[in-house]
Amino acid sequence: MESSESRLRARYRYMRGDVFTQLKLSKRKTLSLGQTSNVYLVKYKTHPHTEIAAKVFPLKHLKRKNKYKILDTFFRESSILRELDHENIVMLIHPFLCPRYAVILTEYFPDGSLYKHFTTLTDVQIRRYFMQIASALEFMHVKRIVHRDVKHQNVLLKGRDAYLTDFGLSKRLPEENDMLASFAGTPNYMAPEVYNNYAIASEYDAFKADSFALGVLLWSMIMKEDREEGDLSLCRLIEPKREEFPVLTDCAIQLVQKDPMERKTVCQILVDLQSRGYDFINHPEVNRQDTS
Repeated sequence: MESSESRLRARYRYMRGDVFTQLKLSKRKTLSLGQTSNVYLVKYKTHPHTEIAAKVFPLKHLKRKNKYKILDTFFRESSILRELDHENIVMLIHPFLCPRYAVILTEYFPDGSLYKHFTTLTDVQIRRYFMQIASALEFMHVKRIVHRDVKHQNVLLKGRDAYLTDFGLSKRLPEENDMLASFAGTPNYMAPEVYNNYAIASEYDAFKADSFALGVLLWSMIMKEDREEGDLSLCRLIEPKREEFPVLTDCAIQLVQKDPMERKTVCQILVDLQSRGYDFINHPEVNRQDTS
C-alpha cells in the first residue's frame, strides 16, 4: 500500500533539499508557536519587501507514527485551504514538503490577530468583523467543512477587514451526516455538548458547535472580555447590552444557546439578518469609519 508520505509527494511540491534555501526565503520573526507547528514571518531574499507567512510542521527526528500524523494534518489543512476561495479566508500560496518539515505558505497579516484588539473595537468594527467571519464560516459550511476552532487568535486583521485562518482541526463531513464525536477546539469557545464530551465521546452536531464558537466570539467583542471556561450564563450577562447592540445581541443569544436544538446555525443567522435588511459590511457608516 502506498504510504501517506508518498501520496503527499504526489500532490504537493516535494523538495529533496531545504524548502527555505531552495525558495530563497528567510525567517524574520516568529508569529506563533503551537504543539505541532510554528508560524513565521518570512521574506524572499530576492524580493525583501514581499512578506508572507510560513506554517512549519517539523518532521525530523519524529517516530514514524507521529510523523504520519503530522503529515495527515498538513495534508488535510492544505487540501481544505485549496477549496476555500473566499474574500475573508486566508489565501493559500502553496504547500511544500521536504525531509525536514512540511510548510504551508499563506498571505501575511501585519495587523495581527483579533485577540490583540477585541477589547478596544469600535461599534462599527464589531459589526463588520462579525459579518465577515460569519460569511466565511457560512461559506465553509455550505461546502460541508467545519472549522472546529473559531476564536480570536484564529481571526487575522488587515486594514478594515477580518480573515479566518488556521484550519488544522477542520474536517470535511459527508453529505448524510452532520455529527462528530471527537473532542477538538479551545475550551473557552467550546459548545457545552463538546466541552462535556471529553469523557463520554457522544455525538454532537459539528455545525452547531461552530455556531456556538462564533457566538462566543461575538459575545466577547460586545462585552470586551473573554468568556470564562465552561460559563453557561452568556445570555444573561449580555442582556444589558441590548440597548447598545439590539441586533447583534439577538445574534449572540441565538448562537450561544446551551441546547443545540434551540441554537441557530450560522446560515440561519445570516438569512435572518438579510431578511431584516441588515448589511453590516456595506453599510455607509461602516465604509466611512477608519478601523485603524
